[in-house]
Amino acid sequence: MSDEKESREKQLSMSESIASTLLLALGMLTTARGIFWMFNSDNPNDIKLYSSLASVMPLWAWAIGFFIGGMLIILSSWYLPRRDIKKRFAIMLLAGGSLSSSSYFIVAIAGFGNSLNWLTPFQLIIFSVASLLLAFFGGLQLWQKKNMY
Repeated sequence: MSDEKESREKQLSMSESIASTLLLALGMLTTARGIFWMFNSDNPNDIKLYSSLASVMPLWAWAIGFFIGGMLIILSSWYLPRRDIKKRFAIMLLAGGSLSSSSYFIVAIAGFGNSLNWLTPFQLIIFSVASLLLAFFGGLQLWQKKNMY
């Protein structure tokens, strides 16, 4: 029996199921932000935060980072059960976490002076740190795999 077939037949533990669900949720949230900004960037002057972002780049350009980062995190959720035999999980986690973290961080910085209240930038910083931790874990797993062979 091949390693991949054994991995597919193995049941996920409760912690693996929770991790996969949370990766999927964060990826969907990030992707949804990207999709929203792709298709609803007609009038960024309605909200001060969007206006400040649009003064640097159009909102649809900001959306690309969120969309790609979120999709990579969703894919990492898909590869989680096969993480022991495939490097794809770690690569998706590293790339998606890095891209999402930097996107959230930039928007959070813009939000400090331009949001309606303190909660918006605070949430964005939390998402940025969470995504950065995902990237760290993905990079750590790649480093461990590199040193094993």
